[in-house]
Amino acid sequence: MLDLDRDVETRLTSDPMQEGGPVWLPDGVSYFYSVARGAAPNLHRGSLATGKIEQTLPRGGLQEPGDVSPDARHLVFSERGADGQFDLWSLSLADNRRAPLVQSARFDETESRFSRDGRFVAFTSNESGRLDVYLTPFPSAGIRTRISPRGGSMPRWAPTGQDLHYMSADNRLMSVRVRTAPSLEVGVPVPLFTLPAGVFWRSFEISADGKRFLAIIPNALSSTRPLTVIANWLAEVGAS
Repeated sequence: MLDLDRDVETRLTSDPMQEGGPVWLPDGVSYFYSVARGAAPNLHRGSLATGKIEQTLPRGGLQEPGDVSPDARHLVFSERGADGQFDLWSLSLADNRRAPLVQSARFDETESRFSRDGRFVAFTSNESGRLDVYLTPFPSAGIRTRISPRGGSMPRWAPTGQDLHYMSADNRLMSVRVRTAPSLEVGVPVPLFTLPAGVFWRSFEISADGKRFLAIIPNALSSTRPLTVIANWLAEVGAS
């Protein structure tokens, strides 16, 4: 955990296995994340108050938390099924009962985010042949509304709840006006800015005051790293 005002880091977990995908609950004290302990990463819940960490669901396919509803009653998460595809599920935090939200046998659905009123979930799917951003009602999924006309991923709601941001396929941060009540109305996406050449956001969030974008930026992409080729290395091993 990083305190942005004091620039102080606090370690939350110490498990030697792979961990990732942390999501805060609205109370600012509890969080969900994925941890791999001898199997595919699955959901766990931690608490800053008690330091306790508990496994949320029985082990299954790879699970990754998406978002917690504004009323703190549900978690949306993605899970890879037996068919190798990722589907979206909802989890009741009152009794840990899970229910399918968006599922398909041929496509992946990931990166879910609740609208500020909890009436819709934004998510990413490749059903168009590339990654695009969609909306579906919650808690009962209905007609999917496509948000990105030419590719998009990483949907994030602005704190005001009136705008949905996402990263376009051509590396531009886009904004689209969305009204969720009394009925869904979606505007035309407009670019806010283009990332510099060679810069890639692995993930990002919007600060609570809406004044900053906080992004995870890799130092180098695998496609830009130098490749070293050692010829006749077997002979070198024999000589040593």
